[in-house]
Amino acid sequence: MRTIRIHSGAVQSLVGIENSLIASSSRDRKINVWSIEYLPIPLIQQKLELKPSVKFLGLALLSGHRLASSCEDGSINVWNLSDGSLIQNLNGHLNQTRALAVLPDGDTLASGSKDTTINIWNSTSGQLLNTFKGHSSEVYSLCFLKNSGLLASGSANEIFIWNVEQKILLKQLRSNFGVVWSLVELDINRLASAHGSHDRTIKIWDFNNGTVVNTLRGHTDWVKSLTVLSNGLNQLASGSFDRSIKIWNFNTGQLINTLHGHLDQVYSLIYLEKGSKLISGSRDSVIKIWNL
Repeated sequence: MRTIRIHSGAVQSLVGIENSLIASSSRDRKINVWSIEYLPIPLIQQKLELKPSVKFLGLALLSGHRLASSCEDGSINVWNLSDGSLIQNLNGHLNQTRALAVLPDGDTLASGSKDTTINIWNSTSGQLLNTFKGHSSEVYSLCFLKNSGLLASGSANEIFIWNVEQKILLKQLRSNFGVVWSLVELDINRLASAHGSHDRTIKIWDFNNGTVVNTLRGHTDWVKSLTVLSNGLNQLASGSFDRSIKIWNFNTGQLINTLHGHLDQVYSLIYLEKGSKLISGSRDSVIKIWNL
């Protein structure tokens, strides 16, 4: 395990770019783009920030070496990663924007907001293409389901499945499991959701029939982040407010390993196939790199 200290605030989001480059956003009002090839001191290639400064929340990688960031003021920014310049400023939400997801074309961007809506954008032109309404509370998470061409969104006690092209709501998965902090696609039929409130579990859903087919229990506080380990072993990583990271077999529900090292809540996770590395970001302002 390696510890990276390049932020002075909670690390909100992480995204892998290419050639071992990582982007990390923080409540220190900065986005750092850095390389894991230069450790223990990472080479920071870009420092992205706005003037006047705002707190960054989510990140998403777009085509054309571009990065989208969501902000506490509700805006979405599109950055040129080659030179760190701001290309677009997308305004359409009425409150903070937390969740981002990119469609397969690499250009169409979905954003979920505290104003309960989901906006669909052309990230190149900045055009607002559509707005989805239906959630009764803040949209905390978004996930594009690549195998089916659908978009999943999570809020408090509900997951919605949308057909973006047809502009319709297809399914509503309702529960009493609390806030859906994170959503990830597992395969053509299943997705996983991370829950807060009283539940503190991970649910495995068959989103075709809307049923929970497995529940992963082990965290002792809210589960905040999820990422699939694309290693062919059907593994899922979860980060929690209990400061731990757990590795699961999402087919059997077996807990494989628990990783300890963060001193506060684990907000973000990504997996890098190159070198089989898990990268975590925490409220403790630290990023950790785990060799799995």
